[in-house]
Amino acid sequence: MLENKQNRYIHDFAKMSNFNIVGKIRSNDFSQRDVARQWMHIVNMVRKIQIYGVVAMVDEGRLDMNIKEVS
Repeated sequence: MLENKQNRYIHDFAKMSNFNIVGKIRSNDFSQRDVARQWMHIVNMVRKIQIYGVVAMVDEGRLDMNIKEVS
């Protein structure tokens, strides 16, 4: 139920912001290694300008994260 709420929130946010959703990744049942590998894939896509941004949802439904830049 929480995932459906988050999914709806992201779609509403994207629609209001004129963003196109090009993919989704859910971390359910993944190990930390799987999540880290997926995140690095996303970071590389941003670096290559294949995508222009990422919307990340935390459990409470806020659109924010403490992100550290990796050199």
